[in-house]
Amino acid sequence: MVTERRLPQDPIEFVQDCVRRRRILWTQGDRSCNEVCGSNLTATTTDLPFKVGETSIVIFRSLPLLQCGTCPEYLITDDVLGRVDEILAQVDSGAELEIIRFAA
Repeated sequence: MVTERRLPQDPIEFVQDCVRRRRILWTQGDRSCNEVCGSNLTATTTDLPFKVGETSIVIFRSLPLLQCGTCPEYLITDDVLGRVDEILAQVDSGAELEIIRFAA
């Protein structure tokens, strides 16, 4: 049976609820990929998409994050994610695609 995927009404509250229920892991200050493969995370930048509406996507260019060299896991630090949240709150949700060069 295929279930319909829907965007939560409040994406930030949804992520916070997932963290509280341990459905996703939120690490703070840990620079190792212990939960998945045990490797170290390395600071890098990458382009990362965020879905902000039913048909709306924002791509952040040069987003700083910590990337595992062994598996596909990555970690966005609290300060970077806070800035991403601020920027996403100001995005035109009517635009189908928006590309933003990240600047801390």
